[in-house]
Amino acid sequence: MKAGNIILPESAVKRQVLHFRDSEDLVIVAKGDSRHDGFAIAREKGCECWGLNDMRYPEMTMLFELHERERWEGYSKDLGTIGIPVMMQECEADVPTSVKFPMQSVMDEFGIPYFNNQICLMLAFALQTGRFKNIYLFGVDYRGTERAEQEFERPCTEFWMGVAMGRGCNLYTSPQTNMMTYVGYQKGVIYCYTPNYAAPFEGFKKQLPHLWAEYILGHWQGRAIPKEVYDHDHWMDSLGKHCTEYVHERWRESERLKVEQEDA
Repeated sequence: MKAGNIILPESAVKRQVLHFRDSEDLVIVAKGDSRHDGFAIAREKGCECWGLNDMRYPEMTMLFELHERERWEGYSKDLGTIGIPVMMQECEADVPTSVKFPMQSVMDEFGIPYFNNQICLMLAFALQTGRFKNIYLFGVDYRGTERAEQEFERPCTEFWMGVAMGRGCNLYTSPQTNMMTYVGYQKGVIYCYTPNYAAPFEGFKKQLPHLWAEYILGHWQGRAIPKEVYDHDHWMDSLGKHCTEYVHERWRESERLKVEQEDA
């Protein structure tokens, strides 16, 4: 495949043209521990290499920063100077290399409004260009400290990996990633065919209430889980009540510590 321009839908700000390297390979890199292996692959192949947010590495050929301005201004004040295309919600006058992400054309092509993180949007855009045969996902490990949030994001990333494979792309991931694994982080377990295949799920069920509670504590500021989240069956009912109790306990402890600090 020859290097060439990709012309995106015109915006009110400027005509948008992206120039990709002469390669069928694309390395998508997030912030996980395996990111350095991804950059090594990008250097070896001399191919496209896409990063996100506040990542700044010489191998990157494009940065994705699709958050709202008031968010990225807090950690990426240098976007106007990084010198590579920056994919954003809108072209920004103070980011000369900004490119408006073609969200509408992505939706027109796939018709699937299922995107809960930027990796998924990067994959969908890569597929829409029709340029890449081999896609490498590194730093997309889903095994960091923010486990609750990552467990909510992981299924969506895996879904778009499946879409990519369905379109004939070869997908490569880090050996240390938790993507495409069985619940409980067990690799190679096949439902019904692996002896004791249900054992990982039993362990995962014990972890799940705490994962839910951690996520809600961080994102809902300690409010109780709405009943519609857990009124499907008895197990979900127990899960919801456990989470609510756990969250309230943590919230009360936080308030107690706050009062003690104010009185000190």
